[in-house]
Amino acid sequence: MEHHGVTFIECNGPGAHAHLAALRRRLRERGVPARLLRSREEASLHLLLIEGDIAADEDTLRDCRRWRFEDAPAANGEARG
Repeated sequence: MEHHGVTFIECNGPGAHAHLAALRRRLRERGVPARLLRSREEASLHLLLIEGDIAADEDTLRDCRRWRFEDAPAANGEARG
């Protein structure tokens, strides 16, 4: 069974946008789709949405939180996706 996952990296603070924008550039150079999002409620809160499960070192995650999600199993014959 194939699993599709996404990774969210959440950063907050004055350097959050620049930090995640630089990470997005590095990912795109490697052909990894990524979107940089900004919170509507908190101007300094940013989220990088990455297709797939990326390896991240301590420098990449400094002052950030990483969330990894995968497709939930289908329930009672329901189609996945």
